[in-house]
Amino acid sequence: MSSRPRASCRPLLARLLAPLLAPRCVQLALLLALVGAAAPALALKAVFVVRHAEKANQTDKDPELSLYGEDRAIALTRLVRGTTIDAVFVTELRRTRDTAAPLCRQRALKPTVVKAGDTPGLLAQLRALPKDAVAVVVGHSNTVPEILAGLGVKQKIEIRDDEYGRVFVVVPGPDGAATMLELEY
Repeated sequence: MSSRPRASCRPLLARLLAPLLAPRCVQLALLLALVGAAAPALALKAVFVVRHAEKANQTDKDPELSLYGEDRAIALTRLVRGTTIDAVFVTELRRTRDTAAPLCRQRALKPTVVKAGDTPGLLAQLRALPKDAVAVVVGHSNTVPEILAGLGVKQKIEIRDDEYGRVFVVVPGPDGAATMLELEY
């Protein structure tokens, strides 16, 4: 797996700066710093949106994570190391809760459960957070694109059923548009 963001989904700013920045933590820090510097009057709010980690099997309706999925859930905690996380949102399905579990344990956070199909409800809860809040949302291949669009991301995002490990860092702008950086973990 590459540590560089996907070229097809990066905003212009990230596309211009990506060759200069190798580690994803540096990319994330720079994105958050630039957005904060570009709008100093606005408090910064960011949302990390991920699809749940790998499932143990494809036949169960509510499967647990595979060993690879458990490793990826731990990797999520490493990705956001050094970032204050104020809220975590998951769905009622085990795979999202299990993906967020290591992060929630590490940060002593209780995840907020939102029904998998209730993207408007999730977006309302995200908007109700304080302006300086940073949230993590663990969704599904069919809900992550809806969530991103609801947060103001203009790019069309598609996630295949066999695709895991994409992280979308979204910083909503004052005009409703969003800056997004895509990473892999």
